[in-house]
Amino acid sequence: MEENGPLFHRNRGGFVPRALVYFVFVAGAVVVALELYLGIISAIRVG
Repeated sequence: MEENGPLFHRNRGGFVPRALVYFVFVAGAVVVALELYLGIISAIRVG
């Protein structure tokens, strides 16, 4: 029990930041894609 505790905590500590970085990267890419997509649609409607 004592041996698995620190190992699990260390793995969790290394996994969370990586997942957070991937989440921020994907979210940013989605936001940029949506802005470009909506921008093109609005440009076509106005033009």
